[in-house]
Parts: sequence; structure tokens; C-alpha cells
Amino acid sequence: MEVCDKDEEGYFAEEDLSLCLGNGTEQDLLAGWRSAQSKLMNVSGGLETGGGIAIDPSLLPDLTVADDEVLVLTAAHIVVGKEYRLVGGYDSEGQLGRLHQGRVVYADSGLDLALVVAKTGDTSVRPASLNYYDLRKARPGEAVLAYAADEEERRLSVFSVQSNSSYGDVGGAAVRAAHPEVMVRDSAGVTLLSRPDSPGTSGSPLIASDGRILGLVSQRLPSRLSDSSEQSWTATVAIDADEIRRFLLAARSNLLSPR
Repeated sequence: MEVCDKDEEGYFAEEDLSLCLGNGTEQDLLAGWRSAQSKLMNVSGGLETGGGIAIDPSLLPDLTVADDEVLVLTAAHIVVGKEYRLVGGYDSEGQLGRLHQGRVVYADSGLDLALVVAKTGDTSVRPASLNYYDLRKARPGEAVLAYAADEEERRLSVFSVQSNSSYGDVGGAAVRAAHPEVMVRDSAGVTLLSRPDSPGTSGSPLIASDGRILGLVSQRLPSRLSDSSEQSWTATVAIDADEIRRFLLAARSNLLSPR
């Protein structure tokens, strides 16, 4: 009998995806993963590595993106203020290809979102890209996939949406009231996931069973202080799909060419 090999944080190898999703409702995520995986990217800045998702350049018509370049949405804390920003795509087997230096073209650290442009290395290879219709709100209790990026391959895990609301009860203000160290601003729309993520997951999109994107992983939430000397974690905060939409519209306005 095959056994799903998960690490202590609940992540498993991409090659074990079908096995680890089992036969329940999580199995539906397999179709979502197959639909979204061609959009997924690897992004690193300094010593930090995370994920990202390719964005349709037509969303930012005043930004020049060459045929051999890709526009990527990722977590701002990975790339902002970093001397080196490397971006790479994955092949059909989930193996990371060559990394290329990227440049930040727009960022909002209060939302922990950034847009990076980088070479693809091959004009005939361009990843599929996200458009507005690929975004939707998460539903509480919904299962989503996220991945942790490293230098060789992705590791995947299933999360459950704990709550979701733009500027509502679980918005940035509510999260920061309990966790002042959270980087997102009070007005940010966030999605909370019911358990902590793994290092390398920042910037990973939340992938639903229909292949649509429900948010972008920002950071894990720490537990309240305890007698233990070791830091523990309770949940994960992601920037929600509505906020990503607003961010892209703001980028479009701010990147308008002078007339």
C-alpha cells in the first residue's frame, strides 16, 4: 500500500500529488493544479526564496515587457530592497529552469505585493499568465493548494481557508491588532489559512479546485508568547484576490506613460 510521504509541516513532493490528495474533496485540487501550474514561478531575493505567478502583460499596457520577458506577481518582502532578484520558471515535470535577474517595476510593501519583470531565456517559451477572471474570493472552509519553492523543485501542501474578508472583520486591522508585527497595513484585504505555511511559501498563489487564484501567501502568524523558548506559529495570512485586483489596477494607473 502506498503511503503519502509528508514532512513535519505537511508538505509533499509534487510527484506524489495525486497520492497525497487522497480520494476526498481534496482530490478536486488535482484539476486545479493542472490548470494553474504553467503560470507558477520561482522568485528569490538575497537569501530568501519564494513563489510567484506570471501576469498577463496586457493588464499593464503602459509597461514595456519584451517577448522574451515575463511579468511576475510575488510577495514584496522577497524582492524589495534586495540587490539580487532572480526569477525562473518550471518545466512540465516541476523542475526549476535557469534563473534570470529581475527588476521590480511596481511594489506596495503595505500589501506585501510586487511586480517583477525578468527574462525567460527563450522567446519561444512564455508561461501561461493570469488575468482578472483567474481571480476570485476564497470561501471559508475551502481547500487550497500552495507550494514552497526551493532551488530544485516545488513542495506542495493543502490548506483550509479559515476566513476571508476585504476590509472586514478579518482584514489587516484585525490581524495586526493581535499580531502587530504583521507587515500588511490595516486596510489590507486578507485571507487567513488555518495553519502555518513553510519557509519558501511566500509569494505562492492559493490555487483552488477550479484552477483560479484566491490570494497570495504573505507570512505566517506567530503564537502568543509562551514559556517555551522556541517560536511557534498558528496560521498563515495571504493577500486576498480582491486586493490583488486593486493592486494591479493601482499599478496600471501608476505606470501610465507621460502623454
